[in-house]
Amino acid sequence: MASTHRRGFIQGLVGAVAAAALTAVGKGKPEPDDAPIRGLHAWENRRGLALVDRRKSHDKFDSARIQAAIDDAVGRGLGGVLFSSRVYELNEPVRIPPVRGFLLQGVGGTVFQRTASGVTGAAFVVSGNAGDVHEDIRFENLSFYGGMKNLEELGTRRARGQKNGRSASKGEAEVFWNEGTLRSAISVSGDLSSYWDANGDEAENPHGVVRNITIDNCAFRGIAGLPVFFRGVRGKALLTNSYLLRCLDPGWVYCESAQFTTNRSEYSMDNGASLSRGCRHAIATGNSVRGAWYNGIWVGGFRQKRPAKGIAVRPGPGPGSVVVASNTIEDCGECGVYAGDTIGQVSVTGNTIYRIHPTSGSSKRQGVGVFASEWNKDDLPCGVTISGNTIEDTARGGIICGRAQAITVSGNTLRLIGARTFPDGSPREGDRGGQRVGIGYDAKGELNESTTVIVTGNAIADHRGEKAATRCPIFFPKGGQQVIEGNLAFGCEKPLPAL
Repeated sequence: MASTHRRGFIQGLVGAVAAAALTAVGKGKPEPDDAPIRGLHAWENRRGLALVDRRKSHDKFDSARIQAAIDDAVGRGLGGVLFSSRVYELNEPVRIPPVRGFLLQGVGGTVFQRTASGVTGAAFVVSGNAGDVHEDIRFENLSFYGGMKNLEELGTRRARGQKNGRSASKGEAEVFWNEGTLRSAISVSGDLSSYWDANGDEAENPHGVVRNITIDNCAFRGIAGLPVFFRGVRGKALLTNSYLLRCLDPGWVYCESAQFTTNRSEYSMDNGASLSRGCRHAIATGNSVRGAWYNGIWVGGFRQKRPAKGIAVRPGPGPGSVVVASNTIEDCGECGVYAGDTIGQVSVTGNTIYRIHPTSGSSKRQGVGVFASEWNKDDLPCGVTISGNTIEDTARGGIICGRAQAITVSGNTLRLIGARTFPDGSPREGDRGGQRVGIGYDAKGELNESTTVIVTGNAIADHRGEKAATRCPIFFPKGGQQVIEGNLAFGCEKPLPAL
């Protein structure tokens, strides 16, 4: 009898405590910042983000529900949307409506993919019509899976094949895809891009203003196309603190400030990153790039034929100012850093680059630590500074420059530069072509009278003895104004140039 009274007393006490707690909440007792608010908008949290809830049991995909949640959040003036820790199945792109200040945030374990048959062009699209404005939009803590079947099986092999069931070319590892794939994760199009048509004429840009887009702490795996593509963005177009595995290259064209910082890219099917034509400024710092099919970091112009029909982004010179600094780049097939067809000032400093060897073929261009040149020597001059880099084990050359108005190469350390043969077995010969050259020049003819070349304080070493493959430590043709002094060379087949 006593125990029954005791249980009743305890139950009553628990009920009183619960009632007091509910009363306290009703009176506005502080809750954690991420606690849901009770009331009309139950899925809105205190940070002004609307939670994208689970789809109903009868819904096969999440695209429509995500689109509705974003449209509703924008309409109510909220700061963004919060995604749950789950897999979201997509069957069509989600388009961000015109908005200023909007966050799309995951909480860890937020994954977007497509499992239905067919291709979704991009998971998220940021673009609008002329007159629309998208500004200060952020993507944080989101993951995207593109549908590569053998993502894990490829291990540490480079792979380039892109079509389901396509036979791989010589040297390629085969890549296979699920029936449903994402071609891209985030596609951004603003009004700064330059377009042309099939006749080669200027075409009208159909997009509105897009300004200041940030993608932070996101992951992209097995995506057949460009995982991130920034076009015509004003202000900053920033990809940072993110991970990319076996995708094509994240790309920037015609952006005011293209920024690729503190990311990790592994086994890209193209470049580790492409900060390309028409960008005013390009910054690539603090990244780790491994196993890119082509270049670790591409910062340059792009030449292409006009489209057969419709319109396309116009080709053009690379960024007006370039900083590539403090990156670690390894095991890439063409160049560690490619800064070709640039204009303005190019600075490549403090990078660590090693094992740059072509996968197949006999291209004389492949296998360089750093390559830099200007777009047009007559009217778009550039100045190139390459300093403080450590470059080791490259098949063709350490640092190779094309035409530029001013070239400064200083304080670099180069080891084991040059392989005796191409992958097909043919010999690598010729100083002018930059084959087996520590620091060299790759262009026809002598230097222009106005060209300035300063090569000082570099060290080029090869300890392979009779098997040494570094043919020439430093080579520049005659002409221009040259200062080549204070350099060291060990174990190369040829001596340093005479002072």
